[in-house]
Amino acid sequence: SSAPPPVAGGYPVLGGYGGPEPVEHDQKIIAAVATSQFLANMSKVTGPQCNHLTLLEIKDFRRQIVAGTNFRFH
Repeated sequence: SSAPPPVAGGYPVLGGYGGPEPVEHDQKIIAAVATSQFLANMSKVTGPQCNHLTLLEIKDFRRQIVAGTNFRFH
């Protein structure tokens, strides 16, 4: 029995993060939503005097598939 072909960067370890993926539209949307939700809870970073933070660049995007899907980006 052979292993299934790798997808979305490959998954070397069951439950581990796959290899890097190309940063395309879907990856940009995921990163933007995650960044926005994270910063919404960071009152020392955002607030009345600084409410205009923007994600500028994604250098590395990887996903982890477990009971759900986790994403990691830098």
